[in-house]
Amino acid sequence: MHILFFAKLREDVGMDACSVSLNELGLSGACSANQIILALQLNNHLSCLEGANFSVLGAHLSSDQHAQAGPKLLASVDHELVEDFNFSCINDDSELAFFPPVTGG
Repeated sequence: MHILFFAKLREDVGMDACSVSLNELGLSGACSANQIILALQLNNHLSCLEGANFSVLGAHLSSDQHAQAGPKLLASVDHELVEDFNFSCINDDSELAFFPPVTGG
């Protein structure tokens, strides 16, 4: 799986991208964005993840992604926005991207 970090998250995590398998993260089958975030936090000792600060991903998650204030973290899987961080759709062939909410005018 290829994971990308954009904007402020890239700075906070300390890397712009990484490639890691679900097996390396101790996961199998289709996984959710929440499962990936937790696994990244627990497995930052892997050489491909060394030096990254994945704890900030958890800090960017609101307890309710549909809270009135809106989500603090957005994700896409294979270029499609993830609406439910608990939906299991991520596999080893996926591209997962994390980015902060954006505004525009």
